Amino acid sequence: MLCVAATEGADEVVYVKVVDLLVAENGPLHHTEQFDVMEREKEPQLVVRRGQMFTISITLSRAYSADKDAVSFIFTVYGEQ
Repeated sequence: MLCVAATEGADEVVYVKVVDLLVAENGPLHHTEQFDVMEREKEPQLVVRRGQMFTISITLSRAYSADKDAVSFIFTVYGEQ
């Protein structure tokens, strides 16, 4: 889940328009490109290895301002309670 909120004084609340997990780019780097969930035509899912960096692309509703906006990332593991 990705939460993005504007702090007081911002002109408009910034929100996430698109999240691209860059499946095709991250798969080979993590040696997971041949996993079934990564090869799906419809809704492929990103599989990465613990402890390795990965890249995602986030498109916001407006330009991000470090002075006005706060961004939080919450990552979950499938099947974890």
